[in-house]
Amino acid sequence: MSPTTFSRQMINPFRYFSVLNCVFLLLGVAIGVLLSIFAFANRLSLSPTVALQVDPLGVVTLLVTVLLAVYVLRKLNKKDEGDKVEREILVRNFTDFENNLTNIIKGLLIQSQKGVSVTNVAAVLKRNRTRAQALILLASEQKLLPPDCPHSKNLMVTIKKIQDLMTSTPKVGAIEDGIRVKDGKLFYSTNHIDQIADGVFKMNNNIFRLIVEITRTER
Repeated sequence: MSPTTFSRQMINPFRYFSVLNCVFLLLGVAIGVLLSIFAFANRLSLSPTVALQVDPLGVVTLLVTVLLAVYVLRKLNKKDEGDKVEREILVRNFTDFENNLTNIIKGLLIQSQKGVSVTNVAAVLKRNRTRAQALILLASEQKLLPPDCPHSKNLMVTIKKIQDLMTSTPKVGAIEDGIRVKDGKLFYSTNHIDQIADGVFKMNNNIFRLIVEITRTER
């Protein structure tokens, strides 16, 4: 999925109120309702002859205030629902990314026992680094991750380290250390596979922290 296509999935139509504005607005509506009720009660009098007097302006004011309160509450509810949907979509995409990349790396390590193409490994990991960057950028644009989030930086560093571990071949004449190239194919030693697996574990931790950050961030 390209960053452009993915971005279209994230719709944010409910940016009407900040939390502080909502609090003040609700307080204003509540005060308006109480004042209207008080004014309405004072203008409603019963005489000994049971004469009922009602102020039309007070009634209208009360109705408008109540309708405004209902309208505001509905808008706030829509905004909350919109935020929830956005977070769920973003979290799901980070989870899918994590599962896909983890399975891809495991598959490559298994194939490496018989040799895996250098070009294929490099292309797959580069493509997934780009996808991770696109997800982080999108989360920042939607204000669900701070621009300087340390977990974002750690994730990109970890993925780069995994890519280097799986593709950095020894120079000609150098002693092979954990990774061997033969006929354009890569072979990893047991120790090298352990290092790659440790990198995947760190990547999973970074993504978990990112998801926690997304669910806690207030806009």
